[in-house]
Amino acid sequence: MKPWIELGTAQIPNNGGLLKLRQRDQEFSISLSGPRGELMNSRRFNSERELSLLGCAHLKQHKKARVVVGGMGMGYTLAAALEVLPPDAKVIVADLISEVVEWNRGPLGPAPVGPWTTAAAPCISVMCVSYWNSTTVTMMPCCWMSTTAPRG
Repeated sequence: MKPWIELGTAQIPNNGGLLKLRQRDQEFSISLSGPRGELMNSRRFNSERELSLLGCAHLKQHKKARVVVGGMGMGYTLAAALEVLPPDAKVIVADLISEVVEWNRGPLGPAPVGPWTTAAAPCISVMCVSYWNSTTVTMMPCCWMSTTAPRG
């Protein structure tokens, strides 16, 4: 079996730990340092995809639908939203950790993640609370998904 290669790290704000992006062949993994372990893997992403499809399904016929994806992850939630939403929809991805956004623009680019770099999906990297307090945004509530690391 081939070893994992570390491609990047990112500090989670407020002493939340260290994220690690790793690759083995065509497989990618984002994990937390320590006993918490793996958060996301490019081989296991069905829950992200299905939740996004379910959450956006009622917007298929909604003109100029607006959706917010909370967290970039590996892009599977975003790719599924873009798959089901009409062409004039706008999806904003808000991520707390700018390195995760950069990983999607760089090393994760070749992964089977989807067309997240389209004009329909601008990516912002800000603390969500400060973004919502400083911006007037009208969005359709669909669903909220949070990836929580297992406790060790």
